[in-house]
Amino acid sequence: MNKLKEFFNPNFKLILIIFLSFSLISLAGCEALKKKFIRKHKGEQKEEVQVIFEPQEYPLQEFTNEELYQNHYLLWKSWKQELSEALQEGINNKKRIESVKEMIAHLEAMKFLLLDNHQKQLELFIQSAKKINDKILAGRLNNSDFMVLRNNLETLEKNIRNNYSYKKVKDFIKK
Repeated sequence: MNKLKEFFNPNFKLILIIFLSFSLISLAGCEALKKKFIRKHKGEQKEEVQVIFEPQEYPLQEFTNEELYQNHYLLWKSWKQELSEALQEGINNKKRIESVKEMIAHLEAMKFLLLDNHQKQLELFIQSAKKINDKILAGRLNNSDFMVLRNNLETLEKNIRNNYSYKKVKDFIKK
């Protein structure tokens, strides 16, 4: 009987419980864990359907010279406004250069849409815009240079607005 008491000793009970629980866990296995790391069969590969689009030809949208002139005039005004803001706020030089080049490009596009005698007059304003461009490209402008450039730009705008708005030149645009 004494041996039986020793057999059911509390330490022994703890060891027995741990041993049985470990045995149960090992018998149950780690199926979920094994399943996680086993590569799955790909099975049937689905064939990809390749969609081929037929190119469509869209008709070219042709603008009349009047519409082109109006568009270039509006874009010129927009870029002129960008340049005047860049000169007032002291925005970086890249923005000024981009604005003045776009402004000149739209003035030149307007020039080619006009008849010869008006082209020559507009060329004078393009030359003054190019002078503004040259001063901006020179770089290192101080406050007085900004003020002179703004005044030149305002004068240029006033002259072009008064002489080359669409209402003033609609009869002198090439047909």
